Amino acid sequence: MAPYRYKTLRNGEIRLLDLSAGETSSQLSCKIVHASIDDPPLFEALSYTWGSPGDPHTILCDDEDICVTDNLKSALLRLRGPVLQRKLWIDQICINQNDVQERNEQVTLMGDIYRKAQQVLIWLGEGDEDSRLGLNYVQILLTELQPMFDNGVSEIRFSDLIKALGMPAIKSRAWDALGRIFERAWFRRLWVVQEAALAAVATMMCGGQTVPWKDMVNVCRCQVGSHDPEHEAHSSMLAIETQRERHYRGLDSPVIDILLLCSDFNCTDPRDKIFGLLGLTTDARDPILAPDYSLSVQEVYGKVTRFLMTRDKSLAVLCDVRNPKTLQGLPTWTPDWSIPSAIQKTLGSRLRGQYNAAQSTQASVQLSDDLRTLFLDGVAVDSIHTLGNVLLPLPGHDLEILPQWESMVQSAQPYPTGEDPTTVLWRTLIADSGIRGVKSDKHHRDLYDSWHNIFDRNLLVLHKSKAEWTQLLDHDTLNTRAVEFHTAMSEVCVGRRFLITRQGYVGLGPAHARENDMICIFHGGSVPFLVRQNDTISEYDLVGECFIHGLMSGEALAKDNLELRRFALR
Repeated sequence: MAPYRYKTLRNGEIRLLDLSAGETSSQLSCKIVHASIDDPPLFEALSYTWGSPGDPHTILCDDEDICVTDNLKSALLRLRGPVLQRKLWIDQICINQNDVQERNEQVTLMGDIYRKAQQVLIWLGEGDEDSRLGLNYVQILLTELQPMFDNGVSEIRFSDLIKALGMPAIKSRAWDALGRIFERAWFRRLWVVQEAALAAVATMMCGGQTVPWKDMVNVCRCQVGSHDPEHEAHSSMLAIETQRERHYRGLDSPVIDILLLCSDFNCTDPRDKIFGLLGLTTDARDPILAPDYSLSVQEVYGKVTRFLMTRDKSLAVLCDVRNPKTLQGLPTWTPDWSIPSAIQKTLGSRLRGQYNAAQSTQASVQLSDDLRTLFLDGVAVDSIHTLGNVLLPLPGHDLEILPQWESMVQSAQPYPTGEDPTTVLWRTLIADSGIRGVKSDKHHRDLYDSWHNIFDRNLLVLHKSKAEWTQLLDHDTLNTRAVEFHTAMSEVCVGRRFLITRQGYVGLGPAHARENDMICIFHGGSVPFLVRQNDTISEYDLVGECFIHGLMSGEALAKDNLELRRFALR
């Protein structure tokens, strides 16, 4: 039979798949119908990974052959009922993947498709012995811990509590099997973020077993207590849940925040790092951000960067710059969103409102005719004299690196602000985030003291006996404070390195910072930036954002000896 021939969609139309009923051994068959996105019939949407495109399968669609991947075929066999047909939306079939213009239009509608679906079915793949053991364990966990979930308790160390209750512990076969479920490919696919976050109802399927989304989220919170690197895949599901909660509370998420939240998710086409998230933000209403697969990756990333700078008169997007880049041909000031970031918190965008390095100045964004050179007004305030090692996202690496950082602070005395070394250290370790004030400062200092006490004793986890497990609900004060400080520190320090400037300031810079990099404050920038003179002498490379303790609230611009310059960033 001939390959399937798609009929042209009218404006605002989508295709839906009527999956015919059938027995397990019968051939898969379906029909495609058109529907208005404004008033669709009841349908379910599938969230899944395509899997390998090699060795495709054919199914019968309107008496014609249509090719699907092996993973989709497995999902369809599980979804097909013996009696009733099922109406579905599945991107691989419902979008003509060979029509670029149609892809552009349908990707724009995908946010509405997943919002309006009666249910989103999340297909994790076929089951195996591990998945069956892990999902059976889910029911045990929920039975024992559901009263706490119902009361909104989610911040205790569940791994300790599970052990205290005499349930299968970390390192048990059941616990490991549960952890491996979260390592399936679905949990790393970028498109699933909006597919699950926008769903009115979401159900996870693994082989013949199903689990409601909410139950799996609660199980993820149990996994947070694990200090084993192989169990960290659960964090992607919690990131999706964060976005889901924001959506259903009616909170808008700027595209720049979503880009950072989803930086670790994977997609085959790097352009989808932008297009695959547009359903989550009202920024997508601007036609400049409309999906356009005729553009190169470099053109898409450049267009988004220019849009965010010129529309907002803000330099926050420059805080996403990481080097070295993997994409060739990107200007140094254009973020490369195709690669994951080791940095958890971007200072100038995720911590908006915390800093005001450029005071009330406004960004004056100008571009060269070829759109490759960015001109910004600003001042050079200092340069890097000494660099510490990079704090890596590895268990226990802080025990190796932080003593070096602490000695660097001791050497930077007297400090330009007059503060003592301990104050400079704890403020820098958390990038001085949080509300400033006497009470707040004392609170953060108490957190630091608790953390440093445990750090010195090399005790990062406190275990409780079964008789004492209920005390975890109230938290051990020392442990809770230490964990709170350690979490805040990791969010800003991992992926960065300590630095000392020539004028004796201490700060945090990107991993690729070098000695003699210039510290600049650009008009309209909330944080300082590092730049490096390139081979042209008159132009600079943008290295990235930085934190300089004592220069984050406009102190540098209050000095009279700084010359306003125009920097050309290439």
